[in-house]
Amino acid sequence: DDPTGPFGNKALGEPPAIPVAPAIRNAVLNATGVAVDSLPLDPQKLVAHFKAAELI
Repeated sequence: DDPTGPFGNKALGEPPAIPVAPAIRNAVLNATGVAVDSLPLDPQKLVAHFKAAELI
C-alpha cells in the first residue's frame, strides 16, 4: 500500500534537495583537489582543509 496526501498527491520536496551537498563537495574537489568527506561543508571546515593541503 502506498500512502498519499489528502488529494492523492505525493510529496516531492525531498528528492531535489538530496544531491545538492554531494554536488557542492564534488565542485570543491574538482576546483581545489581537496576531498572533504564530512558534512556540513561550512566555511571553517573548508578553510581547515585548505590549510592542511597548503592551499592557503
